[in-house]
Amino acid sequence: MKILTVIFLLSILSNHSISQPVWNYLNSGTTNHLNRIYTKSNVAGQSLLIVGDNGTILRSNFTGLIWETINSNTSSDLRSIEIDANDKGYAVGSNGTIIKTIDGGSSWAPMQSNTLNNINEIRILNDSTSIAVGDNGTFLILVDDLWITSQIDTTDLNSFSYSYLSPNRMTVVGDYGTILQTTNSGTNWSHLNSNTVNNLNHISMSDNFVIGNNGTALQVNGSSVNVINTGTLNNLYGKSPPGYLNLICGADGTVIKDWGLLNTNFNWKLNSIIQTRYDNCFITGDDGIILYTNTLNVTPKAKQLNSNYISTWFTNDGSFNRNPSSFNAGFEWPKGENKFARYASGPLLGAIVNGDTLVTVCLYGSEYLPGYTDGGIPHGNGNAEYKIYKLTYNQIDSERLKWPNVLLGNSDQGAPVYFDSSTMTLKPVDYGNQTMFYSFTDSYPESHNQYSGETSPLKADIKQINWSFNQPEELKNIIYQEYRIINRSSDVWTNAYINLFTDDDIGFSSSDEKTGVDTSISLSYTYNGVNEDYTYGFAPPAVGFVVIRSPVFFTGNISDTVFYCEGKRKKIRTGYKETGLGSTVSYRDDGLLPRNYAENYHAIRGLQNNGTQYINPVTGLPTKFVYSGDPVTGTGWINPGNNDVRFYQGFGPLNMNPGDTQVIVIAQVIARGSSNINSITKLRETSQIAKNFYNDCFSSVVIGINNTSSIVPEDFILNQNFPNPFNPSTEIKYEMRAPNFVSLIIFDVTGKEVAKLVNEKQIAGEYTVRFDGSNLPSGIYFYKIIVGKNVASKKMMLIK
Repeated sequence: MKILTVIFLLSILSNHSISQPVWNYLNSGTTNHLNRIYTKSNVAGQSLLIVGDNGTILRSNFTGLIWETINSNTSSDLRSIEIDANDKGYAVGSNGTIIKTIDGGSSWAPMQSNTLNNINEIRILNDSTSIAVGDNGTFLILVDDLWITSQIDTTDLNSFSYSYLSPNRMTVVGDYGTILQTTNSGTNWSHLNSNTVNNLNHISMSDNFVIGNNGTALQVNGSSVNVINTGTLNNLYGKSPPGYLNLICGADGTVIKDWGLLNTNFNWKLNSIIQTRYDNCFITGDDGIILYTNTLNVTPKAKQLNSNYISTWFTNDGSFNRNPSSFNAGFEWPKGENKFARYASGPLLGAIVNGDTLVTVCLYGSEYLPGYTDGGIPHGNGNAEYKIYKLTYNQIDSERLKWPNVLLGNSDQGAPVYFDSSTMTLKPVDYGNQTMFYSFTDSYPESHNQYSGETSPLKADIKQINWSFNQPEELKNIIYQEYRIINRSSDVWTNAYINLFTDDDIGFSSSDEKTGVDTSISLSYTYNGVNEDYTYGFAPPAVGFVVIRSPVFFTGNISDTVFYCEGKRKKIRTGYKETGLGSTVSYRDDGLLPRNYAENYHAIRGLQNNGTQYINPVTGLPTKFVYSGDPVTGTGWINPGNNDVRFYQGFGPLNMNPGDTQVIVIAQVIARGSSNINSITKLRETSQIAKNFYNDCFSSVVIGINNTSSIVPEDFILNQNFPNPFNPSTEIKYEMRAPNFVSLIIFDVTGKEVAKLVNEKQIAGEYTVRFDGSNLPSGIYFYKIIVGKNVASKKMMLIK
């Protein structure tokens, strides 16, 4: 076992730990019950509003530390508020009260609601449509500035959600477990079986997450309802909006953060909760209570993938196989036996950019940080949304509900989703029994000072997916990893290389290993040089990386295709071929490891530290594959001695233009045979199994979703608009790989179409379309391209 002395500290939260924030009591200036806190955004900035009993309206700037009282012109109890980006909004409450503002909440005037029932929830759907629900089945819709009232049930209705993806679908919840749903904008309603008689107090927009009395939590998926365990029997009243953590509040001081109970040390009734920034959270409650924390500490840094015989760590700075708290080996095999086969691994990138050599490494520390690059500027590090998301198949939990895709109403990170035709909703893609997604970037200049020699960032974004299976038996010693590497700079990367580094220690001793590469199956591996290990005993295992998909290059030949598996879906790229494995070089722990950016760039190119080629001593020929012989047959160039070894396995050279994406898929494999050498034979067999299952897109595995259309061609590429944000115009670029009918449409956040830029058949080629938002208000918009039956979309922001 290797123990490395480190001179820097990493602050890492286990996925099992629940941080305990410090709560501060803010002076609200009132003892009235405060029922709802709301975040309002417009071109002037952001502010906070609270509504409560006896007509209470409080307003603060985004810090929320000082509150002013606003005259509501009513003494009714106010229960809900919403204001749009144009400063028009409503607050609703008891006895049919509706008040309206047209100046962002500074002044209010009453409106006629045509009901005396309590109104409990108001939502603005678009400029012309707002909806409210209330007691005794009250349902109100705003038409031409007049409220039309109807009754859709006899119970008290407390909250509702509206589907932007399926605009005719609404879901309403209320007392006694009532869940009503319409798929035709309210013409007809049906009751869903909630399996509870508890009062349901709130349903979130977009993610249809329901909370209620006695700790009730439900997830509505289409017409099905799933129960979620909250760990409490207290009544639950408030939940943070979609796109943030699962923050829930309720009776007796209950606060839940991602399914862990926080210690609030008070017993007030808490009615509403929001998260305004990464670690900032506000809660309102009875008796004028406003609580605030800026120490929510919500960003977990590392998680384990452990669905089969392998249990190992992944960190959202790109490093993996290393225990993030002890800094010792983290690749445990078999799981639960406290035996480890790998110590530390990570990705490296290098390229020539404008004549300079730029390198980003991830060895025993990382030059990547969580986040992304936009306009050459890094974002996201420290943001709670840029964490590791982990799905467990058939389990509905906070990770699934917050799967980071803007189409789910969550963070705009592009985590894979699919359209479930049975529920008419988008859902996360389960690649295996466990699936991880996270995104990181090298664009932060301050991170480039430890290993690469302080080169400038490449401005590379990486989106990583890891998955594993607990059945069938053949897949239990395999972990799959997909990397999407994107050039987010404005410069071309020439002579670019993508590489994986690993330091393998099989068992306790780290000085008895050898490395090798089997180029016939693109497998780089480590094995014990002796037949007995202190930890594993007789016949120790072998461990390696096998290449499933290498980078690609464009041929233009329609007979050349490469496909990738997105769960069980096959995504095809036409006119491309794979580059294949480019190099594998090996190092002993003898002080000759690469020490700076130049030596690391040589290593990832398959060269010696001084930039000269390796010579195969058996053939006498130059090679980029060190120890490419066969230890099983004893032929070729075989590692001659036992040592503490590492290897670099890589791909290249490549040229990547700004916006280009390269995808590689590898599998970590481990196997044990009847001897240390026979373990190599078994590892090759496991590697071939990993390839075969992937090449079949796991069709024989009883996991994941079989969609109606299993083949999704990648016949087009949709790029991020530039500039973004923009005022008032921006350019949208896309590339057609083959002729097809193309529609390019702009939508606002309500799903309303605001412009159709393209609607015609187009030939193969690159296209640039300008969008002018001069006549539109500031805000978030989406642009969607439809090519044949396939769709892609991205988000953009107009700021005036």
